[in-house]
Amino acid sequence: MTKEDQKYYEDYFDLFSTTGWKQFVSEVEESISRFTFDVVESEKDLFLAKGQLLILNNTKNFEAMIRNNYDSVTEELTDD
Repeated sequence: MTKEDQKYYEDYFDLFSTTGWKQFVSEVEESISRFTFDVVESEKDLFLAKGQLLILNNTKNFEAMIRNNYDSVTEELTDD
């Protein structure tokens, strides 16, 4: 892993350890739990709502994605 790659992951890990990140993720999770399709009146509304929910879920899972990616990269390096 290059120094730039290591810094990339370290910067994210620093971010994930902050109170602000935890607060942000908590608010995203709250938005997901309150999300409803009740206001969908058309196919266009449905696609918009699905896109919004996808973005919220991707944001909620961002930390896990970064950590999994890091684990995969470091595992590959130890296998070589």
